[in-house]
Amino acid sequence: MSPTRTVAVTVVIETADPRLDPETIDASTALRRAHAMKAYWVNVAERTITAVDYSGLADLKRLVGGYIELAKQWPTGDVLYVDEEGLLKNPKAFFSIPGHPTPIGSNGVVVGREIGDTDITADPTITIDQLRAEVRWLVPGLVPW
Repeated sequence: MSPTRTVAVTVVIETADPRLDPETIDASTALRRAHAMKAYWVNVAERTITAVDYSGLADLKRLVGGYIELAKQWPTGDVLYVDEEGLLKNPKAFFSIPGHPTPIGSNGVVVGREIGDTDITADPTITIDQLRAEVRWLVPGLVPW
């Protein structure tokens, strides 16, 4: 059995994996790497919403296709992020969601509430079926503006 080491917030980390070495990373990063976080990816081009795992900001940026911007926050703390420059990229597909004033021309990603003062999120409390019921796919060429 590999030796273990305990870091802040009592996360046990296998030191056999150099990516998790507590000498080179902080506890928040160790938690993300040890436990992938859950999210829902809104793929505007394919008109699909799927469950995905992510491990941090780089994954969120990849999923939305650019810099992230908060588009909606539910009372539970769940958040929809979108590409902050999505409308500047001449999008061909759009979706809308209650609580956001304009059509969204980029992918989106829904994550759960932040846990404490970390960049770790809980699983979303909204279900994938509830999210699918809220999202409206807009017909290209008929976006109202």
